[in-house]
Amino acid sequence: FPSHDNGVVYNTELGYRTGLGDFTLDLAGFYTRINNRLATVYEGAIAVQKPFGTNQIKGVEISATYTPAVIRGLLVQGSITIQDATFLDFKIPVVLNATTRKPNFDVDGNLYGNVIIKEGVNAQGANVYSIDLKGKQLPVVPARIINITANYDQKYFGLNANLNANIKTFQDATNIYRSDDFYIVNLGAYAKIYTNKTNYVRIGINGKNMLNSQKALRMLYVTNTDGAVS
Repeated sequence: FPSHDNGVVYNTELGYRTGLGDFTLDLAGFYTRINNRLATVYEGAIAVQKPFGTNQIKGVEISATYTPAVIRGLLVQGSITIQDATFLDFKIPVVLNATTRKPNFDVDGNLYGNVIIKEGVNAQGANVYSIDLKGKQLPVVPARIINITANYDQKYFGLNANLNANIKTFQDATNIYRSDDFYIVNLGAYAKIYTNKTNYVRIGINGKNMLNSQKALRMLYVTNTDGAVS
């Protein structure tokens, strides 16, 4: 089962930028490999650092900026990240019931796309199994991330809006529990009240989560057990 050695990260990124009139376009491809990754998991009520195998994250990010000359003060920026974050090498042990000395689920039943491996027999004569997570998406790492921001600034007032979306995220390493996709919209406005030619008082209002999304925005920890299969 996984080693407890310190994690080693290898990262490569290649980008290209071009401009056309009022547009600026950036394109980047990236690849990250993490050997012996450590992640925060919970054992009961205690958060601990545990090995999370060898991981890879590869993908592309496309971003654009628009500053139209005909609309002074307007700035629109957007980006989309499409990534494939998977386990390259990681197995988790299947917990044996203390009474029956068997797994708490049918190893020949519906495993929701997971692969069970028989590792051998323990000292008590019970079969020992593991779940091979090779190719599974890393938990809490979305497959797609979208960000769009618009700002309109004038001498006496300004407006701003922001959209953030995380799409296709799993809560657990076995990829059984998928989180709901979420979209967060924030809006803001401000006004400047000048007291003289150079000094002013700025009054603003901001509205957070305008879609009133109640979905989980961030998982505080991930799981590295067979609990989702059981």
